[in-house]
Amino acid sequence: MPQKIKKLILLRRIPEFILKGSIFIAFYFLFFSCAQQSQPLTGGRKDTMPPVMVKSIPPLYDTAVNQKKIIIKFDEFIQLKNIESNFFSSPPFVENPTFTAKHRKLIIRLKDTLRDSVTYNFNFGDAIVDFHENNVLKNFEFIFSTYDQIDTLQISGQIIDAYTFEPGKDITVMLYSEDKDSLPLVEMPLYATKTDSSGYFTLKNIKEGKYKIFALEDLNGNFIFDKDENEIAFCDSLIIPYFKIDTLIDTLDSGYVYFKNPTDTIPDTLRHDSIIVSHITKFYPDSLQLKLFKQLTQYPQIQNVIRDFKGRIKIFFTRSLPLNYLKIYNDSLPLNNNQLYIESGIGSDSVYLWLLDSSLYDNDSLRLIAEYYNDADSLKIIRDTMFFERYDYSTDTTLLNFVTNEKNISIFNDFSLTFETPLKTIDTSKIKLYQKLDTVVTDLKEQSVKSIRFRKDSLIFVFKRPVNNFDIKFKDYNKNAIPFIWRTNSKHDSIFVKITDYELAKEDTLKLKVFYDNEYFFGQVQNLEKDEELPLTHQKLVSIN
Repeated sequence: MPQKIKKLILLRRIPEFILKGSIFIAFYFLFFSCAQQSQPLTGGRKDTMPPVMVKSIPPLYDTAVNQKKIIIKFDEFIQLKNIESNFFSSPPFVENPTFTAKHRKLIIRLKDTLRDSVTYNFNFGDAIVDFHENNVLKNFEFIFSTYDQIDTLQISGQIIDAYTFEPGKDITVMLYSEDKDSLPLVEMPLYATKTDSSGYFTLKNIKEGKYKIFALEDLNGNFIFDKDENEIAFCDSLIIPYFKIDTLIDTLDSGYVYFKNPTDTIPDTLRHDSIIVSHITKFYPDSLQLKLFKQLTQYPQIQNVIRDFKGRIKIFFTRSLPLNYLKIYNDSLPLNNNQLYIESGIGSDSVYLWLLDSSLYDNDSLRLIAEYYNDADSLKIIRDTMFFERYDYSTDTTLLNFVTNEKNISIFNDFSLTFETPLKTIDTSKIKLYQKLDTVVTDLKEQSVKSIRFRKDSLIFVFKRPVNNFDIKFKDYNKNAIPFIWRTNSKHDSIFVKITDYELAKEDTLKLKVFYDNEYFFGQVQNLEKDEELPLTHQKLVSIN
């Protein structure tokens, strides 16, 4: 081909190439400018979920914990906000732990030594939030035990002001295992919690026992009643936590459509009237009410006076008062030992006056004078008039109730009777003991068990007779660790089981074998077992034919 023709072809191709490139560049800038005018990319739906715990060392609800470092891992990055004011531990610490948020982990380093044989409840309030959206994980609780079981009892109530009846907000409620009125002055409580804005409180993870309860406006945050504290409240009787399983029964008339499970597509059409039975665990006492009053003064003062029945008067002081510092007068004459017996009540801040003279206790109206002084200043004598009018005899009792701690009384052993009131005389010839027999029902000494799964991780086994040996074997569970903890009631005829394995508790239906015994089967021990399949059932349908 001639050279001239080649150059011509080349020149004709160059504009075509440039033209194609220009079209591509123009299309690119047109698309880019349109994209800029549209809405910016958001990256998807906004995260509104709080962090979720996925793992911890030690595990949640672990037992026999004695380590100084606790690590809690979440499903996303976290941060801590106001952890010092939000964190609350029961039992409390003298010196709070240190907290470090590192990526998805919360690291807790304990400074105090853990108490023996208690269950700890760490409440973090609103301190844990996710790193990007500040979603709050509200009232997150981390629970573990320093011995071989998790305590699950709880009590609840309300704190109010004794004068204004307003709710006590942010009041520290404390439990002590000993019956001493001076406890908030000298030592830390065994359990503690805070009231909410309405004055309500719940103390969780309590061990069985008897406790003294106090409430304190703890301005210094040291759980000790200091001279600068404003208000305090207490109960003069001991608190004994316990629980009951209530059975709720409801009926459905024939013709109603009943879905046993939320995922059912085919309903159960009832042809007969049916009964729905549900079980709920309730913890008591659940309606305690404590009244706050101003701080203790230098001198004792009468706080309240009650004549609860004809021969007894209760006097409650604002602080402890020795009995020899108290005198009672009828008008201007002091009452002697033949007319009055003075006894300390529950705690040294209360006194019982037992009226022994019929001219006193038979009167509907009484006017007595209490004279007392402070142990630090015997010259400062206080006189208060106590006036009782229109006594209600319907509240009195004509029977002497007595209590004995002996469960099995033998004719060869002595036993004591404790009466509610002081005794003037007693005629032992009129005391008789009878054996109480049920002649209607014959005890066949048979054993049986009823199993209830009222929460995914909580089971109750109710036995007809007391048991001594108890165990559970979960089917298809191959781990070496025991996946549950349990405790029995005082009668040993019901057992509460808490599943500590998270994966096992998620099962819709638990397949297990229960092992138990019967020690009272005509002088020999029966070893029994039963296969169970327990779904999570809030309502149980029973048809009546």
